Amino acid sequence: MASLTHVCMWSEHGWKRITANEAAKLHSGGMVSAASGLFMCELCGQYVILTDGEKNVRHFRHKISEKSKDCPERTFGPSVCMTYNVKEYELPIKICNITDNQFDLELGLLYVPQSILQERKLQYVVIQPLESQDNQYTYSFERLNPETLTYVYIGSMPAPKYKLDVGSDLRVFWPQYIKGIDRSGSVFSCKTGKKLPDGAEVQVGNSYYLLCAKRIRSNSPNIELKKVCEKRNSKCTWYIYEIKATKFAEDAARFFLDLACRLTESPLSLNPVWPVYRKTPYVIQHNKGQLFMYMHGGEDIVEKAFPATTIKRFSCPEENGKVIRVDCNGRQQLISIGRTNVLEYTYFWREQLSDTMSKPVVEILDIYGNILDSGIQYELPEQQILYVSAHYDGTVIVLEGGTVQEKRVLKANSRIEIENIHFETEIKVMQGLDLVWSVKYERKIQEALKWDFDIVRRLNAFKGRLIPISHELGAAVGQLENYPEVKRWLYKKIRDGFIPEEALRYFKHFITEVQSRR
Repeated sequence: MASLTHVCMWSEHGWKRITANEAAKLHSGGMVSAASGLFMCELCGQYVILTDGEKNVRHFRHKISEKSKDCPERTFGPSVCMTYNVKEYELPIKICNITDNQFDLELGLLYVPQSILQERKLQYVVIQPLESQDNQYTYSFERLNPETLTYVYIGSMPAPKYKLDVGSDLRVFWPQYIKGIDRSGSVFSCKTGKKLPDGAEVQVGNSYYLLCAKRIRSNSPNIELKKVCEKRNSKCTWYIYEIKATKFAEDAARFFLDLACRLTESPLSLNPVWPVYRKTPYVIQHNKGQLFMYMHGGEDIVEKAFPATTIKRFSCPEENGKVIRVDCNGRQQLISIGRTNVLEYTYFWREQLSDTMSKPVVEILDIYGNILDSGIQYELPEQQILYVSAHYDGTVIVLEGGTVQEKRVLKANSRIEIENIHFETEIKVMQGLDLVWSVKYERKIQEALKWDFDIVRRLNAFKGRLIPISHELGAAVGQLENYPEVKRWLYKKIRDGFIPEEALRYFKHFITEVQSRR
């Protein structure tokens, strides 16, 4: 009898595929039941049986009493190609406005070019929650954002499925049916609020919401679980739990597996590499005939394109990833990755892009709230302090005399304080590889030169007892780049080998002041 071929066994690095022959060598004592939890079908996430081999060759099979009988390998057999339909992707559903007894749900409608929307006779979309008490929701196309994702309200009571009533010409963007909320549990990202697709990958330390119509408990020491919402209605009670794996361990992986999620140390990702592009959620605009993307996440990840086109793969074995090249046959190209269903996807649109982009907005203020300019500045900020904030994540680099002294992470929409700013301090604000703001504090040339000559005049005025010059005095030369006359004086004294004792005392005081001004 043919064996299931997509079976995994837990190892210290996660779920690893295993054959029936390999499993038989590990467990030679007869049948291994599904209740043991040793072998998992990666296509449906359910535990399977390893037969005893009394009647047939030992093989993996599903048990008769499984919760779900929708596994594709169970339905169609192991000879069928077990992969996903590129058109069967999910629109994002987001949970929001969570309180201790309430929450709302929103559906993300992908960006559709205005030229396509304007051609339609009916200028609206109808969203119908199925098997739910909620009414349908109608939204005019005027409600849609012109160049990005639009989230619309779809009620406060979860539905197992949602139907979108739109013309067939929009089916390429918005599928007719969208999988909703499973009563046994649907998982959402706490960071984005978006629902994860079945088979999605989760990581240790990341927090997730579990929305379900039953109370949940966990006996795993490596799972943190906290109830954050309990919403009652006439038919059932919905619960929201905040869940998190605290350790990459088998019990934590099994907990998430029961929620149709995989605990992994190396999550899948798809990132554009070339050409230059403009990115919004689920849509990337570019202007070339080919796309290069970096894909990471394991050997069993499948990539597909719609409409179908040529995809060439370039391996990166050391990084467990690969680069793919996609030929863009038309204006629109849907690229997705997954296993038996779509886990991540992006629409690529060929558009004429502007050669220049608007400069990212950063705000640099002094202690009084005054906006500070970039470039060379000849006056220090008040109390030698400034504040930096930006709309996007970045890095603030502080240099002294050209040497990096500090690097600080700048989080989006937060503010950091830079203090103890002196002359010769340089500050750079980076976002990605772009330098978006910088300043360097210098003395005015006239002021520096005047002080330089004044110091030399005072040093030459000192007479009296001569003392030998020590080696440590030569180390001060590196701090005199802005004082050429003082540097020339010091070189002369080093060649002479002697210096007036009072001049040495004054010179040390001068060097200390130079250091404090930097």
